Amino acid sequence: MSDIIFDFDGTIANTFDYAVAFLVREAGQPPLDKDQKEALHGLSMTHIARRLGLPWRRLPGLFFKGRREMSPAMRNIEPFKGMPEVIGELHRGHHNLYILS
Repeated sequence: MSDIIFDFDGTIANTFDYAVAFLVREAGQPPLDKDQKEALHGLSMTHIARRLGLPWRRLPGLFFKGRREMSPAMRNIEPFKGMPEVIGELHRGHHNLYILS
C-alpha cells in the first residue's frame, strides 16, 4: 500500500477549455477559435491570463473566483479517458489516494 497524490486539473480531468473560457470572459475578449486555443496549450494558467491581457494584480483574485465558479460546473467536466479505471484499480489495490487541485 502506498500514498498516491493526483492533481485534478489536467491529470484526472480536462479542465483546460473551461479555464480558458473563464479567463477569456474575464479579459473581455470574444471566444477563442480552435487555433487560438491550441496556441495556449502547454502554458500555465498564469501565462494564459497574461497573454489575454489580464494584469498581474488581478490574477490572485481571478484564480479564486475561477475556482468558486468552477465548483458547480464540476458535474459537467469529464475525466480523461481511462482515468476512472486507473483510479479504481489503485483503490482496489488498497492505495491511499489523494486529489489536490
